Amino acid sequence: MTEKRTGLGWIGTTLALVAAFAAGYLLGGAPASAPPAPSGEVRAELEALLALPRGVERTGRFVGVLEGLTEERAEIVAETFEADFSLPSQYEIRLFAGEWAKQAPETALMRALAWKDRAARLSGGGEAIQVWARENPAAARQALAEISEEPSELRGALSTALAIGWIDSGVDPQGLAPYLSGLTEWDRERATRQLIDKLVADRGPEAAMRWAEAIPEDAPFGFRNLAFRKISLVVGVAEPERVAQWLEPHRERRYGQSGFRILGRTWASHDPEAAIAWATSQPDDRARFLSVKFAFERWYEDDKETALAWLRNAPPGALLDPAYLMVALVDGPTDPAGAADAALRIEDDAMRADTLGKVLGPWVQSAPEDAKRWLDASELSQENRAMVLRHMNRAARRMPRARAPKPPGEVTSP
Repeated sequence: MTEKRTGLGWIGTTLALVAAFAAGYLLGGAPASAPPAPSGEVRAELEALLALPRGVERTGRFVGVLEGLTEERAEIVAETFEADFSLPSQYEIRLFAGEWAKQAPETALMRALAWKDRAARLSGGGEAIQVWARENPAAARQALAEISEEPSELRGALSTALAIGWIDSGVDPQGLAPYLSGLTEWDRERATRQLIDKLVADRGPEAAMRWAEAIPEDAPFGFRNLAFRKISLVVGVAEPERVAQWLEPHRERRYGQSGFRILGRTWASHDPEAAIAWATSQPDDRARFLSVKFAFERWYEDDKETALAWLRNAPPGALLDPAYLMVALVDGPTDPAGAADAALRIEDDAMRADTLGKVLGPWVQSAPEDAKRWLDASELSQENRAMVLRHMNRAARRMPRARAPKPPGEVTSP
């Protein structure tokens, strides 16, 4: 039976693998069952092992120092690290902070957050709060909420570590949704992505999908929408068909359509023809529109010639409108004539007029005669031509106007 790995599995594995090895190095070779060494000997042993090259021997001796970590020994390790943070590795800082947090989580966290070395704060503080959250997520969350003066970067790292420890705890994982939704946008994005990565790796895609589906639709900041996007990205790389099946019942909801959009791009990144075949086979609705548009967009970015060849050879139909829309918008700034030709192939009248307006509006500004010749040569009806002109004028009004040059010698105030 495969053993389940948690967010701190690497610490447990390390301790198990080197425990026996460490016994031979404890305090210069004393047996593991020896009585606690005087603090001076512990400090000397720690300083000696930090002078060793990084490797198995050093790791074994360091784990030996952490075995049966007491408050006194933790203080010695902390003081030795603080004297010169270039000596311990980030791995050793995390290992120490995690072991200390098992005994005194609040003390370990606050001490780590007081370290002047930025990398040590991130490593030690993150490990301490993750260990704490594994045992008592409510207490860890409360402690983090009371730390108001920390810089945003550190707070984001701590929030992510807390979320991962919370998942490991098995305590009310649904409580994570309101917690994560209350973070700043960047922290919310990062923490949610890492959390879903962990859920998928530890418990499988279904666990992540169940977690997302249980998030209330009215969660703040569209958090359910965010969770569906992240799952479509994480799982869609390897199992796009599974994600497509999962999203199907949600295709009329905003969060489901966000998933279709992300899945289209993700699937097309490694198998564009399969992604387009799936996207164009769906019912005619908003979800299909987003799937086609973003799948074709990714294909067009990666292999423009092949994507265009497919589009030209595909049977005409409104299901291709989002693909032609994407070509027109992408090529408009560099190839307005080609972009206008693509827009002209859009079957939906309103979408075609709007897209032509977005292409022709800037073109009229940069090359009015060329734009006028193209429009005069087009086969648009008078009604559609009038509609396009309205959209052109609207697009032109939204463009920033060029400023008149200032007279020579005029000084611009700061």
